[in-house]
Amino acid sequence: MNTYGNSIVNETEKSVKRLRDYINEDYLIKCFADAVVDCARNIEVFLKRYAFPLKSSNDNFYNFIEELRSSGIDALRVDALHNLRKEYNNIKHDPSYIVSALSTIRLLEEVKLTLEDINGAALGHVGEPVQGTASRVFWICSWDHYVGGETEVSIFLPSRYDGYLGAHALDRVSIKGSKWDDFIRDISERGSVHPWEGHIDEAQVRVWQNEGDCLTPFVFEGEYKTLINVLSRYVKDVDLIPGLAREDDQASLLQASAMIVIDSFAQSPFLGPADRLSQVMLLASQEYGILERFAPRVRPFAERLIAMIEDAPSATWTVLSGPVVVDRDRYNDIQAETCDDAMLALIDSMNRIVLGTRRG
Repeated sequence: MNTYGNSIVNETEKSVKRLRDYINEDYLIKCFADAVVDCARNIEVFLKRYAFPLKSSNDNFYNFIEELRSSGIDALRVDALHNLRKEYNNIKHDPSYIVSALSTIRLLEEVKLTLEDINGAALGHVGEPVQGTASRVFWICSWDHYVGGETEVSIFLPSRYDGYLGAHALDRVSIKGSKWDDFIRDISERGSVHPWEGHIDEAQVRVWQNEGDCLTPFVFEGEYKTLINVLSRYVKDVDLIPGLAREDDQASLLQASAMIVIDSFAQSPFLGPADRLSQVMLLASQEYGILERFAPRVRPFAERLIAMIEDAPSATWTVLSGPVVVDRDRYNDIQAETCDDAMLALIDSMNRIVLGTRRG
């Protein structure tokens, strides 16, 4: 199980390894200075947010390090963090200051030992499982279908324009056309909304505009789950040709099922199998816009996701986030805590559900 304490120890260890790799070839000394700056900033945040969450965050780095002395951390270990702080200040305030490559490696190795002691002392929230975030940038494009009083909202992940059809939709939801302004208002309150100009290729926008009554595209920065939650408030049951409904798309069903199951475990981590599935099916219709006639299609995905989550330590069940959607190559490169590769689903070290379902 990846905790906040384990995470910062591992990050420091990776930094040391990178620096050792650098000295085996020609290197820029700036890489070593940057490593000191990044390490010091991360540790300052770590001490304030996780080791001593009750101490005023307005206090300075020096005093947070000193707090470790009264928490049972060895004086030499505390001094290692002060040495890091001093080196960080030298780099930050003196443009002519030059760091030593070997001294930097030795310093970060000592800092890692201090972090291991802090981790072992279980201060504050240090031993709690990491709660990752799944925020990212999405492109939103929508089309009005006046005859049915419906607006089709499509969600895209940013991608390079391919000169033909362009981006593949991650998901699509039909909402009541009269609720478009309500949808925009609601997501603006739960994330950042930006005009498409400067963020989406003009050629891609022209492709969308040629597909019918296209509303002005925009960019949303936030969580995929937020988009689906808000859209589900205004979902419209549209009688589409078989194969065109959102629920006909296996990737969309898996993505929706992952969000639903994450919410179920967050609300009630220790339900029995029957109660878990009942809650999931209820959430599917009430919170995620799954039409009742399509609800049975969620069940097989939900059952496998539940089994995957239950293979992870129970302490992580309430802090899961996601899903994060990546392509197959990226999926294969991720170190999984637990997985269902047949379904292209895994839980990563940040306790996020990752799906390898991205197309294009």
